[in-house]
Amino acid sequence: MLLIAVSVVQAVRGEPGLMSGDPSGMVLELTLALLFGPKLLGIIHALGDAQRRRALGGAMGILRSVLIDVPLSTLAAPGIALTQTIDLLGVATQRKAEWHAQNRRVDGLPMSAILPRYRWHVLAGALLLASSPLMPAAALWLAPVTAGLLLSPLIVQWTASERWGARAARAGVFVTDAGRETPPPVPAVAAG
Repeated sequence: MLLIAVSVVQAVRGEPGLMSGDPSGMVLELTLALLFGPKLLGIIHALGDAQRRRALGGAMGILRSVLIDVPLSTLAAPGIALTQTIDLLGVATQRKAEWHAQNRRVDGLPMSAILPRYRWHVLAGALLLASSPLMPAAALWLAPVTAGLLLSPLIVQWTASERWGARAARAGVFVTDAGRETPPPVPAVAAG
């Protein structure tokens, strides 16, 4: 968020910004490897064993899940980051932190419960969108952040919905093996 704020200030002042020029190829490659390397290893692990592959919805179900997960995670990440930043600032300013138990008897969350918590996210997204003409190159790089912040209330509502979860399960997306079989016992380690 700090880099975004600095880029906006530099764009407003007419200075060459952090996002001006071409990004370093090596930095881009390293970033992609760090972002997608674990995902690729997870796919290989999930597809590598026939029993695991079946338990997770089959090869096509796993691949469909990944194809949905990547853009969904990309859009959700800015909202998660801003939420954590707001919470850390609250702790630093000694604001009382509360944790309420999740109500599992309700399907999803009404927008009226989401908007008060995510108003700052939408505002930050709107400010990024409004500053886009001032920094067109940075705006392209920040488009996923801007879209994620603007859509964060909808993303929260959708991902909290049992109805959408059931639809995904029927489509073979985001299938887990939780609750299907009892895992095999872990062998005892011989005392030595």
